[in-house]
Amino acid sequence: MLVRTAEERIVEAVKSFSARAVEMVKRLESFSPTPYKDAGGYSIGYGHYMGVNPTIQRVTPEDADRLLADDLMTAKRTIDQYVTVPLSQNQYDALTSAVINLGSKLFRNANGTTTGFIRKLNAGDYQGAADELLRFKYSMGKILPALERRRMEERNLFLTEV
Repeated sequence: MLVRTAEERIVEAVKSFSARAVEMVKRLESFSPTPYKDAGGYSIGYGHYMGVNPTIQRVTPEDADRLLADDLMTAKRTIDQYVTVPLSQNQYDALTSAVINLGSKLFRNANGTTTGFIRKLNAGDYQGAADELLRFKYSMGKILPALERRRMEERNLFLTEV
């Protein structure tokens, strides 16, 4: 019997992004078995956002994988809905990480308009879109070094040829 890793099971269930995207999200978000304060509320597991009132008090790594799989499906739907140009595997993986961290609403904007990132990307300006990723480095109006590093890593992956 073939034993698959949690990352392989998640990718198999979702299709569209690679195991590298799952590993990247897990590494950048880190595992937390209990809720932690985030910019707009609380998160748990691998960055699963729960809002201002945490509904889950503790998760196992397996629970966190299931929550991450749900979050990855949401990210996939967001990317598939708003991105109209072809993406390489690296570009899809980078966007998956960004959407997981930003949330679908911020990725496309809360009021339903598209961000400069999406406008540039859908116009075929891949370099301009990659540079727009760097703008998403603020939390509560302040630049966070961790977000700067994350956006740079996502941008670099986005621009890396397969």
